[in-house]
Amino acid sequence: MSVKKKKRTPTRSPLRQDPLPQAGDSAYAKARDIFDDYVAFWFAMMGGFLCLTLVQAVIWYTKRPLHPGYFAFVTLVVGIIGAFKIRSHIKEIRNYVQGAEGERTVGQLLEQTREKGYRVYHDIPCDGFNIDHVLIGPAGVFVIETKTPSKPTNGSATIKYDGEKVRLGNHEPDRDPIAQAKACRDHIANLLIKITNRRPKMRAVVLYPGWWVEKQPKGVEVWVLSPGAFVKFLARESTIYRTSNISLLAESLESCVRASRLV
Repeated sequence: MSVKKKKRTPTRSPLRQDPLPQAGDSAYAKARDIFDDYVAFWFAMMGGFLCLTLVQAVIWYTKRPLHPGYFAFVTLVVGIIGAFKIRSHIKEIRNYVQGAEGERTVGQLLEQTREKGYRVYHDIPCDGFNIDHVLIGPAGVFVIETKTPSKPTNGSATIKYDGEKVRLGNHEPDRDPIAQAKACRDHIANLLIKITNRRPKMRAVVLYPGWWVEKQPKGVEVWVLSPGAFVKFLARESTIYRTSNISLLAESLESCVRASRLV
């Protein structure tokens, strides 16, 4: 007697659209990629050669040819190389994780601005880079870069900004955060112009969580602040957009993020 199989009903995801990125997603992904591509590889190499050495030792003591010293030498060489490789990549992973934690710290603070009518977006993917945060609200569009460099154990742990250059203690950062913030701002601006046919009021911002940022000059093009100071600056800005304008800009940005058209 044959049993008639019940026809399987096709299924699909209940979600109508993909979720938006969260703060720090890109940095955590880079850290995972480095671990998977390099650190895990060298651990496997070192473990593999160790196993070969042990196997050869067993063969040697059972009167088979080839001295295990050969394998031990190769294992030692691979272990030394692997240790240096792992050490360098672990440092790189820590930098990415530290950056991701900084982005999440800032992201959690920015989420509080929703109570003031702001729409908050994190880790916006672009062509070869990502934009950490974007706020769209009553005072305009704020494109935010979060920087989380390590603080010195000794010496000055203060950030100085003269309106053009940023100094971390006694040195300038390797990459110019002001130029980066302007580029991110212009990228979002061009995107919104294509959709809305008008340029919104834009502000580029660089935030340094955990650092003391000295008072910046008045009228600067790019704000360089601590996260707490940014919230205070934002509260003092004039209202220029109504709810309908905010919704239009926010929906335009969301559609492009989900369609992966930020190029």
